Amino acid sequence: MEQVRFKRKTVDLDEMEKQQSRKRRRRNAFYVFLFLFILILFLGTAFFLFFRVKEISVTGNSVYSDEQIIQAAGIEMDSNLFSFSGKRVEETVKSALPYVGSVTVKRDLPSGVVIEIEEKQAVMYTEINGDYYLLSDELYVLSVSNKLSSVPNSAIKLVTGSVDRCLVGQPITFMDARTRESVLEMYSVLQRNEMDYYIREIDITSRFDISMQYTDRFHIYIGDMDNFDLKIPFLEKVIDELYDEDKGSIDLSSHTEATVALE
Repeated sequence: MEQVRFKRKTVDLDEMEKQQSRKRRRRNAFYVFLFLFILILFLGTAFFLFFRVKEISVTGNSVYSDEQIIQAAGIEMDSNLFSFSGKRVEETVKSALPYVGSVTVKRDLPSGVVIEIEEKQAVMYTEINGDYYLLSDELYVLSVSNKLSSVPNSAIKLVTGSVDRCLVGQPITFMDARTRESVLEMYSVLQRNEMDYYIREIDITSRFDISMQYTDRFHIYIGDMDNFDLKIPFLEKVIDELYDEDKGSIDLSSHTEATVALE
């Protein structure tokens, strides 16, 4: 009978431990991958199924209704809460609605959208061929009407030279581009000195022959724009020295000397 011989096999303990360690790493990697896959699947399902727009609220609006702003925003009910860009909504609303100065879109999880509006104010107006164009402090055309009653009582009448372009939603431009710069500077100085409330009219038909109407009391001759930022505080001091019932004209072509002619 033939004898069966068995070969001896030496088992390396370190090698066994390395093999077991590699198996554990592969098993752990598989479980991590499985967990991430399930998590992504869950989040994706929740994203598409649960975060749906159910309510849209608008704050800060007075000129436009909530419906007008929501329609301009283009956010549809039951759409995904993350399917739109807040920046794109801002641009769309501002383009469609001239009175809107800034827009902030906030997502109110799990199903709400809040649109915060800051509106521009009509601080000036100009008359062209019987139509009244309302202007913002940045000289954007906010609206147009053929009725003077549409003009706010606090708006300053702007009398200028030839207007080049005057379209709702866009900045007004003049044949002389420097006119725009002068008007912006004048309004900024008046507002900074809290004098814009008292000015009823600015006549800048000529940039070198500017005049203003102070309430119904004084016709103010400014001359050119030189030292305008000094002329307005000086004007305030001159008027403070006069009686409340005084009316007439004030020559303020110099920022250091004023000539007052009372009626």
